[in-house]
Amino acid sequence: MSSNRSVIKSTVWYIAGNFILRAVHFLLLPLYSQVITTDEFGNYALIMAFYTVVIIIYQGGLQQGLSKYYLESDDEIHKKEIFSSVLNTILFGSIVLSAIGIFFAKDITVLLLGSGKFIRHETTLIIVFLSLFSENISYFLIYLLKTKEKAKQVVFITSVASIINFILNVVLVYFYEFGITGIFIAQLISNVVLVILLLPQIKNDYTLFIDKKLLKKIAVFSFPIFISGVFSIFVEVADRYLIDFYLTKDDVGVYSFSYKIAIAMNLFMMAFRTAWVPRALNLFKEGNYAAEYGSIFLRLIVLIIFVLLVVILLVKDVFNFKIAGELIINPAYVAGLSIIPYVLFAYGLNGISGFYSIYPYVKNKSYHFLTSDLLGFGFNIGLNIVLIPKYGIEGAAIATMVSFLSVAIYLYFISRKNIQTIYDLKSIMLIILSGLVLILAGKLLDIFWLDVVFIIVFVLLVMKILKIDFLEFMRLLKQY
Repeated sequence: MSSNRSVIKSTVWYIAGNFILRAVHFLLLPLYSQVITTDEFGNYALIMAFYTVVIIIYQGGLQQGLSKYYLESDDEIHKKEIFSSVLNTILFGSIVLSAIGIFFAKDITVLLLGSGKFIRHETTLIIVFLSLFSENISYFLIYLLKTKEKAKQVVFITSVASIINFILNVVLVYFYEFGITGIFIAQLISNVVLVILLLPQIKNDYTLFIDKKLLKKIAVFSFPIFISGVFSIFVEVADRYLIDFYLTKDDVGVYSFSYKIAIAMNLFMMAFRTAWVPRALNLFKEGNYAAEYGSIFLRLIVLIIFVLLVVILLVKDVFNFKIAGELIINPAYVAGLSIIPYVLFAYGLNGISGFYSIYPYVKNKSYHFLTSDLLGFGFNIGLNIVLIPKYGIEGAAIATMVSFLSVAIYLYFISRKNIQTIYDLKSIMLIILSGLVLILAGKLLDIFWLDVVFIIVFVLLVMKILKIDFLEFMRLLKQY
């Protein structure tokens, strides 16, 4: 199988896994909207923003160094030493960080939610720190399987954990009315199940061992990426705190609710990046990679435009969908519809940034990740401060989009002279223009069955542009 086909195959598997994960979260949104008020969902969003930042600190950026040095080694014993050194370090660090977090849970609760009346969520924060510990361990176990390109195993195991998470959410949040605390309890239990399922998969790759010299080498490479990751996550979550500062918790809740829908794009971009990085590194080592890089970039553009088209055209119908005469989503959350196109496009740009991230990897210039994310962070904070007071939550979404754009532009310019890529510019432009025309037509006409027709037309156009007939398309599906 060609490298191009291998990336697509892995991407499809990861999309399937992420689809199950995101489908679980998406199906829970109507449930949340019916039993959780917008201001309480705002509290949930602020805690989750904290969670998202802190998990990066738990990881310490070491996953990037693990991937690089593990793939560069041809010695199985050395690979085992690399993984064990990283995992044992992460295990010790996670224990320390969670212990500190639990001890200061009350103070952190007041700091995050801004008022003593929310002290009832101190227990929630204790559960959060337990969940952070278990999720961090499972993350590195999964990361090893991804580095070894074991996509099927990853998808199966994470899907089981996602289904358990869904069931627990329904029971705890809907039937027992535990509110946002129930969401985090479900997350903790599913994370623990995930660790239990993953341990047998890595037993031959692990030993109770830390090579300090090797760990230092990995840490030196990973440190700029770690700092970069912190700034990158701040780009994604800082707007919640700024909305809370300039507006209200209700606005935070409405914004975060629609953001979760728009983050559907990230489902596909994460799948692409997961499959792309190890394969791109191997392609680079083999040489003669320029044409395959260009072919993969074209398919990335197809993926971005397709997701934009589907979500933008159909999301309003989801908000208006009724069961037994009742809207499945509480109308209190409808105000967030306007931010969805901006966030979708932002995460599409994040996928493009991932494509151009190969140069810092192969040249050991990880400081470029720090530079790019500092740039994005600066744009994000500055524009949020300017735009939120004037344009509300829509201003926050625009700031997110521009910050992701700045990162993509930076990585493109530092990569274009050093990483050869042969682009099919004609096909890229045809796909982008046809997608934008269909999105505009769908928005103007606003008829459900026409939206479905436009999506089908785009798929047929892509098949024509890429010169894929139906039989070839079916053969590809069989291979996946």
